[in-house]
Amino acid sequence: FLFVWRVGAMKRSTLIIRCLIVYSLVITTILFADTISNVISMVTGSQDRDYPMPRNIQEHIVKRGIVQSREYSFKVNQVLLQPRSSKIEELFNLIKQTGGLVFTKTKDNPKGNLSVHFEYDFERFKDSCGLPESMETSVRVREHFYGESKGSLTLDVRGNYHHVANADPKLDQIFALANIPLQPVAGVISIDTLEEGYHVCDSKYTREMRLVLPQETELNTCADVSNLFLGMKVTNPRTPLRRTPSAMWLVWKHHGFMHLDELDVEVEVESTFALQYRGSIFRTEADVEFLINSRTGELVVPSKAEYSLRIFSQNEGHSIWDPKIVRTFDRKYKDIVDALANKNYVVTDCNE
Repeated sequence: FLFVWRVGAMKRSTLIIRCLIVYSLVITTILFADTISNVISMVTGSQDRDYPMPRNIQEHIVKRGIVQSREYSFKVNQVLLQPRSSKIEELFNLIKQTGGLVFTKTKDNPKGNLSVHFEYDFERFKDSCGLPESMETSVRVREHFYGESKGSLTLDVRGNYHHVANADPKLDQIFALANIPLQPVAGVISIDTLEEGYHVCDSKYTREMRLVLPQETELNTCADVSNLFLGMKVTNPRTPLRRTPSAMWLVWKHHGFMHLDELDVEVEVESTFALQYRGSIFRTEADVEFLINSRTGELVVPSKAEYSLRIFSQNEGHSIWDPKIVRTFDRKYKDIVDALANKNYVVTDCNE
């Protein structure tokens, strides 16, 4: 991933993007293979029909047209990712070998997708805009300026319920998330999900309604957001929206299917590695020049690095979970975290 900094007339930002593409191909080579790894773990533990959550709740979610997904993630010790190219290669080799994470076919680009986006939240959205108690939500915005979503803006209205990972969740809280009245106006592309996210230290359920909008969409007041939804009433429509400090994210994502030999089933999977950079306001492609160390040609140390593995229930998330599939990926996640923690790749300090 090293390159010559002096590039003549070529714009540096364009060259950097091209180098990032080459960089992502290293990861692609690691993640894709011809055969399924033989280290896939067999399912253990009880196979109760209500795992990972009671069947009646799942039926309620599916009936409402909400996609069911499950995310396993961990923070990566970004200081150890030097030099960036070889260390990320080592990281993904460990993940592939430990968890058997090999795609048999892809849903989009077979080489994976590299994207860059600029991200911020709206501070205290519910309280500032005056939403009712049933709308316990926050709002996140991403402006995409490189990759498959270039030129678009995604607006995520989200509700969260956190709980200790090894404790039984409060079912009424999950029902409340599923029942948040989120319906976009006609003509807006949307994705509605309810996801359980597993982390090293805790777990959370997230209901998220994502809208895909043109990047020039104005989001300045509470009404600008509420007008995108049917029935979203705010008492302070003219209140200006306040943005949190922004961050830039570089994301490598592979979206496709894995075949579990022991269950003879294909599972839809997203494997994602993301680097976060804070400290400046990013709005144009030219700002990626900041990400490269001009002396070494390497990416600078990010403020945060994360890996996540996301799975969907059958029928693109519109079915009840198969407990055997979920338990298989539970085991994979544990094995991956244990293997990477032994090499100090995983941040295990829950206070960080």
